Amino acid sequence: MLSAGIFPDFDETLTLQPDQSLGFIRKTPAEGFPMYGGKGTYKDTIRLSNEGLRGNGKLEYITSTTFSNDFIFFPDSMNAIAQHFNVKESPVAIEFPPVEGENVFTRWFPTKDIMIHKVINKPIAMYDLKSYMHGQTMIQPDGLSGTGIFEFQKAELEANLIQFNFKDFKSDTADFRLKDDGNVDAEALAFSTVNVNAYVTFDGRYGQFRSNGGGSHISFDPMQYICYMDEFKWYMDNDDIELSAGAAKETDASGVNLEGAQFISVHPEQDSLSFYSIKAKYDIKRKIIYADGVKFLNVADVMVYPDSNKVVIEKKAKMRTLNNSKIIASYITQNHIIYNSTVNVFGKKKYAGSGYVDYVDEIN
Repeated sequence: MLSAGIFPDFDETLTLQPDQSLGFIRKTPAEGFPMYGGKGTYKDTIRLSNEGLRGNGKLEYITSTTFSNDFIFFPDSMNAIAQHFNVKESPVAIEFPPVEGENVFTRWFPTKDIMIHKVINKPIAMYDLKSYMHGQTMIQPDGLSGTGIFEFQKAELEANLIQFNFKDFKSDTADFRLKDDGNVDAEALAFSTVNVNAYVTFDGRYGQFRSNGGGSHISFDPMQYICYMDEFKWYMDNDDIELSAGAAKETDASGVNLEGAQFISVHPEQDSLSFYSIKAKYDIKRKIIYADGVKFLNVADVMVYPDSNKVVIEKKAKMRTLNNSKIIASYITQNHIIYNSTVNVFGKKKYAGSGYVDYVDEIN
């Protein structure tokens, strides 16, 4: 039997098969047959008939083992519906996480040195086997990668290429979403962003994300806010997200640089109220944004300067009362300064409050 390098050459007697063709059914040696020049090892039954060269057994490739009752072997590839496959974890050299999959479509391209396991109806379990890949995994000599949606820790990462290591994973370009546990709608999101460079570590229990630009933004759905932030860090166990940004974007009426990222309300009654923040913290459980480094807010025809440069946003875009703040009116003339103010901002064109004005009469 000369199989174009699929298996080593061997002698076999042809017999009449159930489909009335000449072929054979045979077992491999106990140690199995090397395949495609030693790229993998196959163990168990080999069949030849008019249905092709097929197998029922297990295939070992790098740190993976694939089990199927119907492997189909071709000179340049292998196809199968695998009833089960696994990847043995490896913390050293080339890293691999533990992987378990059931009922997957498998393709192996030995000349390209890549084996693909694609989900049919059940996601592939990984790491603690409570994290799931919806899509496909690709195992190669230099590691394990994936394409699709990776679901973990109430979160999901969607990307065309995710690189999986023993205790962490990363992607150059991904969309990231956090589910809202406090919402009866299972699809509701507490936080989402697009087009980011992502790194997540299960050892450190955090995720680090950096904007790739090009429309990359973050959505805080319960707060009805979005922002354009350069970088953020998600702490898995604390349910906190810390956001940071740096580049100057705008100047106020007196020429002071507004540094940081722009937060914009998408509440339909707030007319795109916005402000800039150098850094912010998002409390996922309580659904609160704590924004720091906020120089001012442009509301109606005035500038509102919050005390200690802090602004707090609650659910449904509600901004907490700004105590001990300062108002300069108007934005253009700057004729009036109202200090020690208590201000409630309701939107881009609406605010109310009280404060003190120093009045100077005609004789000073």
